[in-house]
Amino acid sequence: MKQSDLIEQLIAKSKALEVEALKLQKLELSQLTHRPSSEKWTILEIVEHVNYYIEFYNQEFNQVLKKADSLNSNVDLKRSFMGNYFIEMMEPKEAGIKKMKTFKSKNPIGKVLNISVIQRFIELNSETIRLLESSKNKHIKSSTCKLTIPLIKLNLADAFQFLIAHNQRHFVQIKNNL
Repeated sequence: MKQSDLIEQLIAKSKALEVEALKLQKLELSQLTHRPSSEKWTILEIVEHVNYYIEFYNQEFNQVLKKADSLNSNVDLKRSFMGNYFIEMMEPKEAGIKKMKTFKSKNPIGKVLNISVIQRFIELNSETIRLLESSKNKHIKSSTCKLTIPLIKLNLADAFQFLIAHNQRHFVQIKNNL
């Protein structure tokens, strides 16, 4: 896939998530704070979890893009072995999403949250879109980015895909909660 096509695809996916977030803002607080079961997250907790990750990755993306080499042509991109593994693990599947354990630092369960969590998502997601836009003229295949998983790095192209897959995964979780 060409770099420009990948970036446009990721921007479109991010914009679709923003539309879903705007719909969430119209729900009653009781719906947003309803806990399906004692071990499951509320909708606001899911959004807050997503916010934790977007905040981390946006900072990483911003730093990496500042140092990334300029790109003069539209290159072909192929996922790295590690990138493919992590992206595939994260992407929602038609059969549903496989439950995964989260890091304690990224677990919002029990945190007192309000509707502003959704607005925060919209702002962070807009920043991700801006970073994707600014990556159009950067060599994102040769720039590496830290993951929240210690000691693992992916190229920026794979890291962008990983984050967007993570966000999509949790919006499927939100739909299932509704």
